[in-house]
Amino acid sequence: MGAFVDDTRLVTGTTTETEGFETSLGAWSTPGAPAGSPGNASDWTRSAALFHSRAAVTTRDTVLLGFGLEHVPGTAERARLLGRALGALRR
Repeated sequence: MGAFVDDTRLVTGTTTETEGFETSLGAWSTPGAPAGSPGNASDWTRSAALFHSRAAVTTRDTVLLGFGLEHVPGTAERARLLGRALGALRR
C-alpha cells in the first residue's frame, strides 16, 4: 500500500514551502529509518503512477463506466473498450 501525496504545503511562521511533486521531491527527502531503529522494508518514492486506476464498475450483468465514450480518443480504443465491457458480461 502507500500514501498518495500532492500539493503539499509546509508552513513555519510566515514561510510557506509548496511542492506538487510533479517533477521532483523538492525539499522533501527519504532519509530511511531513524538511527537505532530497524530498517525499513521500503521507503517513500515519487512516481507518476503507482497503479493504473480504472473508472468502471462491473457486476454479473452490468458494466458502469465513470465517463462517456466520447472521452475515449479514437475509434479503435472505443471498440476495444466496448469489446472488453461486453466480454466482462459474457463471463
